[in-house]
Amino acid sequence: MDDAREFQERGGSTTVLVASGSIDPRACDRLALVPGVVASGAIRGAASIRPAQLPSSTVPSYEVSPGFSALILGASTLESGVIISEEVSEELAVEAGSTLVVDGDNARVSEVYKYPVDGRRAELEYAVLLPTIDTSHFDQCWAATWPVPDNIASLVRTAIAVDAASDSQVDIGQLNSALGPSFDGEELLRGRITSAAPLVALGGTFVIAAGGVIRRRTELASALHAGVRRVDLLAQLLVESCLTLIIGASVAVAVATAATADRNAADATSVLQSSAIILVGGLVGYLVGCLITSVTCVREAGLFRYFKEK
Repeated sequence: MDDAREFQERGGSTTVLVASGSIDPRACDRLALVPGVVASGAIRGAASIRPAQLPSSTVPSYEVSPGFSALILGASTLESGVIISEEVSEELAVEAGSTLVVDGDNARVSEVYKYPVDGRRAELEYAVLLPTIDTSHFDQCWAATWPVPDNIASLVRTAIAVDAASDSQVDIGQLNSALGPSFDGEELLRGRITSAAPLVALGGTFVIAAGGVIRRRTELASALHAGVRRVDLLAQLLVESCLTLIIGASVAVAVATAATADRNAADATSVLQSSAIILVGGLVGYLVGCLITSVTCVREAGLFRYFKEK
């Protein structure tokens, strides 16, 4: 689960279509309407800016579609102001809501975005983004998806403008390939160290229940000797086991709920589902262990041997 979140946050699930001067920004933004696409937007290079704080230096700038601002910020779209990276924010000592003076003009800093150095494409580490509603052709289309669909390449290709040159060079890749080309959650789930937990719970509670019955077999055999029917004895053991399991299950549910309190709904649901499978394994193991052991290991005829051994 944490691996999946890291894969998304570091850009492993973000696909970048590069087709210089051939991207339709409206088509790119509309990809966000496709199920499984978290956010999408277009970007193109713009003239470097010269901030008043550093008149002898320039900062790379890029024009971005409204959808791109949502992708880079993980928030609502922006159509005005400027968005700056944390690196630019620190160097120029400007924050969201302040004014950036560029070539004598004032520009309001709408947001500051994080862009860590973790293997992702480096061009936006130190940059100023200029949201625009201009619909002329862009250079790149980014699409963040989860899970990443098998047809992601053909999907992002729909952002190429219909009037783009037929010989346009197209390149498709990940925003960050440092974590591998894909994330196989099912394989990681099968290979996780806790994958055998339900079986361990089943076997462990079976042994615990069997041990409990064996420790009480003198008492149980004595009850049979006194005339208690075996079916009644089994019913008694079943009731006692259920009471024990209710207490244990209540504690397990409380622990699982507390452990997922700070997680989002999807992650919490996944953890609780896995915990429920382990819990069911434990319940079944305990009941089966109790009943099988009481039938196979408790005999009225062995009462005096049990007493002697005890």
